[in-house]
Amino acid sequence: MSATLRRTPDTERRERLPAAWSGRDRRAPDPLAQLSRRLEGACQGAVQPLELAAILEAEGYTDQLVRTRFGTPDVFACAQLLYRRVPFRPPDVTASTLPRPVPLERDLTRGVIYLMPALWTPFALPLTPGMGAAQVTTAGLLTATLFGWGWMQGVAYRGYQALVRGPAPAARTLAVAGVQATVLTAALAAGVAWMMDLPVLPTAGVALAMGTYLASATALLVLGQEARLLLTALPVAALILVHLTGLVQAPQWLTLLLAVGGPLLAAAQAVTRAGRPAAAVATRSGRALLYATYGWLCAAFLGARLLNPWQPGGADLSGMMGLSWSVAPLVLGMGVLEFTLRGLHRGLGDCARRTDPVGVIRARAARFLSGRVALFTAGLAITYLLVALLSPRLGGPVLAPELLTGHVLVGAALLLSGYLINVSLLGGALLAWAGALGAQVAAREAGFAPDPAYLLGAVVAALLCGLLTTWAVRDARHLT
Repeated sequence: MSATLRRTPDTERRERLPAAWSGRDRRAPDPLAQLSRRLEGACQGAVQPLELAAILEAEGYTDQLVRTRFGTPDVFACAQLLYRRVPFRPPDVTASTLPRPVPLERDLTRGVIYLMPALWTPFALPLTPGMGAAQVTTAGLLTATLFGWGWMQGVAYRGYQALVRGPAPAARTLAVAGVQATVLTAALAAGVAWMMDLPVLPTAGVALAMGTYLASATALLVLGQEARLLLTALPVAALILVHLTGLVQAPQWLTLLLAVGGPLLAAAQAVTRAGRPAAAVATRSGRALLYATYGWLCAAFLGARLLNPWQPGGADLSGMMGLSWSVAPLVLGMGVLEFTLRGLHRGLGDCARRTDPVGVIRARAARFLSGRVALFTAGLAITYLLVALLSPRLGGPVLAPELLTGHVLVGAALLLSGYLINVSLLGGALLAWAGALGAQVAAREAGFAPDPAYLLGAVVAALLCGLLTTWAVRDARHLT
């Protein structure tokens, strides 16, 4: 049993088809012709019989059933007949939607960008003096992290959808959706502050600042302007460095202005230069909400440990800063994760195009995926081992092994959930992270310490994502 890629044009393929499978035979009433008409869309888009064999198996066709109904020896032989019978019709793909290779340095740059808020947050966001500063900052950051990051996942999805039609529609979508998400985040933070009897305006101000930064960064990332976003961090980084050396006491308002105002100005310029779209932009808001939910779940899982909502006001600013920096290798690894994910899809596509039996292709794809995930996880584990060894020697806090192990497992789970999302299994990723968050919350309510509860949730996330990925790889449609 073998399969080759379908690359010949429609006219050339018809000349090579046997007479028995061409012409009016496609409209004949025999069972195979009826099956070809029912699966016509899949048959026209398939690039090899293996895809059709997977579809037939998913529809419940067994070797015995196709032998009885269609007279073919097995499912793969039936798929070959369908593949030869229905001419290939390539999708109408314009030049603007063709994927472009992304260099490694761009992925690594994104990893640095994801870490940038941790650089200026401890210096810029305590907006109220006194003992209540930690409570206000924690409440604002928690709200902005849980809701702001989640909203921006949906905003990015809508932006990428609009980007297919050009930079102008994408810029318009990002501007409108970003403003809406930022205002809603600040309003939610005000409500949280009112319920917790905290100062409303400072808490909403913290969330508004973080939400503005997230919206600006999302717009620049979607529009492919990572370098400009990175440049906006240089002034605030220089100011903080001077402040730490003791040469100059950096005003808090100036740090906040540079940290948030720089990306906001760069995003506004990018939107203005993109121009106005020729027509109204319509995107799938329902699907975007699912992506936002995915962001909420991931942010809630990390925020439940890093911001510790079970003990409001129990963390001071220095402690919050030290604990937040423990996630730095994980955040920096997001760039490597994106690069690994693209290589993973290329490798799985190569496996699917081999002329081997279905079982051999599945096994090879599973081994390839396991190897890439293990390589990424091992690299992250080595990095955190170095962090555990060097942090006390450099004057940093002693980080719990459960916390660092949880970060490693979270990285593996994020890689696997990224694969699930890319093969249209977003629901599986939502299920996995909902289960992980539920496990962490249940452990905390049962009296577990923060770090063991976080580790338990990370194990659940990695396990569920691994099981769903193992199931997904068995379907050949998830390899191409």
